[in-house]
Formats: sequence, C-alpha cells, structure tokens
Amino acid sequence: MSPKAIAILLVGVLAVAGVYLADRLWLASVRGQNPGTAGETAALMQPLPNFTLTTREGTEVNLSDFEGKVLVLNFWATWCLPCKVEIPFFNKTYAEYREQGVEFVAVSEDAGGWSDIEAFVQETPIAYPVLLDRDESAGQAVGGLPGLPVTVFVDRRGRMAYKHVGITDINTLRTNIERLLESSAGVSP
Repeated sequence: MSPKAIAILLVGVLAVAGVYLADRLWLASVRGQNPGTAGETAALMQPLPNFTLTTREGTEVNLSDFEGKVLVLNFWATWCLPCKVEIPFFNKTYAEYREQGVEFVAVSEDAGGWSDIEAFVQETPIAYPVLLDRDESAGQAVGGLPGLPVTVFVDRRGRMAYKHVGITDINTLRTNIERLLESSAGVSP
C-alpha cells in the first residue's frame, strides 16, 4: 500500500472516530438522548466548596458571595465548540431568571487566561459574569470535569443540586432552575 493510500485511510478512520465521539459526547444531549455521562443531570445535594475565581481586573470572587441565590455555574473554554453552541441558551435563560434571584457564572478553564477569553467574548458575547479558574481548582472542587462544558446548578442554601455534562439546552436550564426556585421558595433570596 502506498504512503498516500495509508494517509487517506488514516484520515478516513480519524474522521469516522471524530463523528462518533461528537455524537456520543455532545450531539446526543442536544437531541435529548442519554449517552451515558454526557447529558446526564445527576442529583448531588452536596455543599458547594467555597473556591475563589478571578475577574479580568484580578479581583477575587468567592462563591460564598452568591449565597441565597440559585447559582448556575458553567465550566467552559474558548476552544470548546459545544461550549460556544450553548452560550445563546445561557444568555436567554439568564435574562429570563436574573430578576428571580438566579445568578449565572461562566467559569473559564482557559490556560491562556484573559487574553483568550477577551478575544472570544468579542465574537461571542456572554451576558453574565465571566470568571477565570486560574489553577483549575474550581473544576476539581465540584467533583472534576470529565470534559467541557459542565454545568453545575446550586440551590439557595449553597448545595450542588445538579451537574450536567455536555451541552445544556434551554429546556434543561429552565427545568433545573424552576426545580431549585420551587424547592427554595421558603428561603429568602
């Protein structure tokens, strides 16, 4: 077999593997299928560790600053195509729920830091706060990130209620937020 034929065969195999993995890890969650860990929303009810993230200006933000609110933490990166796909869902849902005591935070896992993030948000605006997880400790604190994106829903008492791996569509966002608003109706915002 010639080197050119081997290269063509290898490219074909890699393309098929790429399509399979894309379908398995994030396209299935968009279609509403349950592909194993991708797309699952696991109930946790564990206290959210109080980790610290940083703003563009270098200000530290503690997660305890959001106590009393329903919190949606979205772990993402600028190089993550599924992350980019879900941002419009997050922007729309944030606009719908922010007046009800719901806060969204985009937690960037970008190794390139703020220079990567700033270039990305110029092209794909994010309507809610963007914070940087400089040492990836926040991802570890929520039980690890098997991939990106990962969305963690936190109740008003500061407990991680749900963890969703893969693209979080607008229906999943609304359903989990509504559950948390209903379950914490007696808790003051």
